[in-house]
Amino acid sequence: GFPFYGFAAVSLVVAALALAAPLLVRASGDLASRPLAAAFGAAGRLGSRFFSGSLARNGLAVAALAMALGMTLAMIVTVASIRQTVRVWVETSLRADLWIKADTGGRSGVIGDLPEEVLAFLRETPGVAGVDPFRAREARNARGQAFSVGSGDFDVLSRQGGLSLVDGRDAREVAREAHRRGEALVSEPYARRFGAGEGSIVTLLTPAGARAFRVAGVYRDFSNDRGTVVLDRGLYIDLFDDRRVTSAAVVASPGQDPAVLRRRILARSPFALAVTTNRELRTQVLEIFDRTFAVTRALEAIAVAVAVLGIANALAASAIERRRSFALLRAIGASKKQVRGAVLLEGLLIGGTAAVAALVCGTAFAWLLLAVINPQSFGWSVVLHVPVTPLAGALGLVTAASLAAAILPARYASSVDPAAALAEE
Repeated sequence: GFPFYGFAAVSLVVAALALAAPLLVRASGDLASRPLAAAFGAAGRLGSRFFSGSLARNGLAVAALAMALGMTLAMIVTVASIRQTVRVWVETSLRADLWIKADTGGRSGVIGDLPEEVLAFLRETPGVAGVDPFRAREARNARGQAFSVGSGDFDVLSRQGGLSLVDGRDAREVAREAHRRGEALVSEPYARRFGAGEGSIVTLLTPAGARAFRVAGVYRDFSNDRGTVVLDRGLYIDLFDDRRVTSAAVVASPGQDPAVLRRRILARSPFALAVTTNRELRTQVLEIFDRTFAVTRALEAIAVAVAVLGIANALAASAIERRRSFALLRAIGASKKQVRGAVLLEGLLIGGTAAVAALVCGTAFAWLLLAVINPQSFGWSVVLHVPVTPLAGALGLVTAASLAAAILPARYASSVDPAAALAEE
């Protein structure tokens, strides 16, 4: 169902960051005072004091940037983890050389059925070593909840493998035992949605009445978030009297070029078939994934850009409010370079503090997305993958952008005429 508690936890992290931001500003300013003074002299001392002396304004800027950057970091980790998990799943599951389905004329999202006769045609085609038919159809349980019930050739699965089991067991051994005992395999989304697991019982409503099956194993599946129960094809036909085929995996004979075999199948086939090679299918899966998440990158960039503009606005407002302070500093001997440097360092401190806070809240966001929200929403478990280079690039870019956002306020601060500003007072 909807992950209420997951999003509630995200809200608590956001609230905690907002409340802690002023404390972070003060602590960061105090910690950075000596190092900045040693490195930049008077400009360093002034910059740290400017930063910690404006708790309300800088705290808001730090909180906004940390939230935007933290969610960006979390999305980078989440997308990379899901992509890596999907890639491994594809490499593990898509082991056949060719994939056959009904040719639907290029209509996106349409899946047609193939007659049973296509299996005999494929098996008789020269260069074909094996055929694994798969059938999927919608089913409902006694409560009216929809899921998918499917069939595969467990004999082929026990020899070729091709499923990634959640518990890491060898799919060939599990399929062999499931075939012998008349058991079922269930997808991970089904297991999470209905509380099924190895050894539990699932009940299917068949034309012959309700039938119960022991679950032999739970496999990873990113193609259907409603869940799937898979039976051996022979058992499925006996129960549902459904011999149609949704798709078929074809294993080429040793030494047979899959591309040549595809052309042979298409040339000889009396059926309207769409034939895809293993490499093409893997590429298509990852391309679809990348297109799906491309919009998130744009949204992340917009969120960070808005937060950086908020820093520029905060620094500009502070510079205007401190006009008299800048005039006094100039009057007692501070140079334009020192005043300009102090404001630039203030911007750098905002970005640096936000980056540190973003690492903390981003870690919390990523964990909640991967361990709580994603499994509750889709039923998928994802293996953590941390892409160091994109994360470091995002942190460095935002810190540099914060420094750049301080350039115009710094120029304004250094251009204040001491005599004119003090005369106004």
